[in-house]
Amino acid sequence: MKKDYRTDEELMLQSSQGDRDAFASLVCRYQERLFAFFFRLGVEKDVAEELVQETFLKLHCCQKDYRKKGKFSTFLYTIARNLWIDWLRKQKRIASMSLEVVEDAPFYLTYQSDRNLDVEKALQQLSEKLRIVLVMSIFENFTHREIADILDIPLGTVKSRIHLALERLKEYLAIYHKF
Repeated sequence: MKKDYRTDEELMLQSSQGDRDAFASLVCRYQERLFAFFFRLGVEKDVAEELVQETFLKLHCCQKDYRKKGKFSTFLYTIARNLWIDWLRKQKRIASMSLEVVEDAPFYLTYQSDRNLDVEKALQQLSEKLRIVLVMSIFENFTHREIADILDIPLGTVKSRIHLALERLKEYLAIYHKF
């Protein structure tokens, strides 16, 4: 597919008017980013792929209701975040119904360096609330304001969670590497 120079907002509005190529351009633009987003939040590869598909399915279903109020990415990641929360709730229900302790951490891709693996392991040590703000800030490059909008929390809460998450990561990495 050739590069599409329309803005995300233009693509979404055109998609809502039936332009299939516009929607395909959005999918091409965001599918890898969404996969990385879910993966960094601790979702296994196959589940991350499913959540990406579900995100685009929900986006397609609600495209007629889309109104350009803010950045398209904020709208898209709000959908993704809600799906991730639903997935977490389902996992917790499954875990509570089972007597088995799930010890499987997400399996990480083998092409990553050891340092990246350390950071990925450290991310998994954070609570969901801390992990999501850090992933959105560092890996997805959202501003603090955008994160607050997506998560529907105050800006100050975003800032304090990012600060706390970074402190906890430093602590974990210091212990892990015995600095």
